[in-house]
Amino acid sequence: MKGRNTSWTACTRLVTELSQLPGLTVISRQSTVQYQGTDRPVPVIARELGVDALLEGSVFRAEDSVRITVQLIRADPEGHMWAGTYHGELRNAIALQGEVARAVGRAIHTKAAPESHARLAAPSVSPQAQEAYLQGLYHLERQMVTMELTRSERLETLRTAVANLENAVALEPEWAAAHAKLARAYHWIASSYEELAPEFYPKSKTAALRALELDPNEAQAHASLGFVLFNHEWDWEGAERSIQRALTLDPNSHQWIYAMFLVAVGRYDGAATHYQRAQERNPLSPILKVQLAYLYSCAGRHDEAIAELKELQGRMSDSSALLSAAFGEEYLTKSMYPEAIAALESAVAVSDSNPKSVALLAHGYARAGRVGDAHRLVLWLEQRPGRWYAPQLYTALGDTGRAIAMVQSAFEQRSSNILYLRCATAYPALRNKPQIREIVRRIDVPE
Repeated sequence: MKGRNTSWTACTRLVTELSQLPGLTVISRQSTVQYQGTDRPVPVIARELGVDALLEGSVFRAEDSVRITVQLIRADPEGHMWAGTYHGELRNAIALQGEVARAVGRAIHTKAAPESHARLAAPSVSPQAQEAYLQGLYHLERQMVTMELTRSERLETLRTAVANLENAVALEPEWAAAHAKLARAYHWIASSYEELAPEFYPKSKTAALRALELDPNEAQAHASLGFVLFNHEWDWEGAERSIQRALTLDPNSHQWIYAMFLVAVGRYDGAATHYQRAQERNPLSPILKVQLAYLYSCAGRHDEAIAELKELQGRMSDSSALLSAAFGEEYLTKSMYPEAIAALESAVAVSDSNPKSVALLAHGYARAGRVGDAHRLVLWLEQRPGRWYAPQLYTALGDTGRAIAMVQSAFEQRSSNILYLRCATAYPALRNKPQIREIVRRIDVPE
């Protein structure tokens, strides 16, 4: 699907609506945004996205009315399949987009189930609430698309998304979808900024439960609830139940959440399947590529992890701290020390000496035998406020006690890092220590 000369906010909402139609695979806005205003041929775009047809559209707003014009274009052989123009009052714009989504489904011979029709028939909400909701989606999507954002820029973007979605909820307290998207924005902050997790995970759960009170079939709410249950509350059975319900309601979305859950419980083949399904909908997502590489690393498939990272590197025009750090860690597992150090030094430079990147570089120095350089960075880190987690650094320096203390601290703070302890390079050196065995028992990750 493609939106040309179209408001990002309206297109994002329409993609969401279309993805809920059964039997229809819709490419995420994160992968289609780069084609905004492009002159590339339709067959080329379709081939790159792995789709059979593209949807072009435009949205025009005039005072209290809105007009949506869309056309469906077959890729091979190229040709028009269907076109339509829809008019409505601005206060009914959300419902109008649902009408457009159903029309597209009919045009490609997809019959929506009755519950899908009910979900697409959105309630009438005020123009102010719609604007706040769409602006919230815009900023939420923006921080997912743009890997080059700094840590502080990403947080600012997420806070802007939250502010808009909170405004939408305040204006329309009975709007389930707004509560559900707010739950999503909250858990993005919680999982990306661990110092804020104690505040934002409970907020995410509250918003998700409120959405489900209003609409038990709100897929995003089930997904966000599942994310909180496994990532923060360690309720494994409840989490899997919620995530599977979300996938039943909306198979196009939330595959990545289930994949993360499966990585945490060590079901790597299942995780790979769900990451691949997520990539079918979002083939150009850099975050999914990095997460898939991490999965392969956890499974000991390091050559495949490096291959995924190299494919992503070939698509990116700018350096990324996340990508460089991932390369560095993979090279360390293969004892490719010059390559690892170069990648980790790049991660530190690009991230403006983010403590997490510095800790990874210190680990690289220690593994490469540059112990003095490693201790110099450890001293720098210990003089800086904030959290950083790298028990492998201390095991590489032979300080098992400090490594254990760092894992215990992560456990006490309910850090999400602890869920992937078995993936950590420090784990083989720590797994038989009584303190670590007790932590593993108390987390109770299912085998």
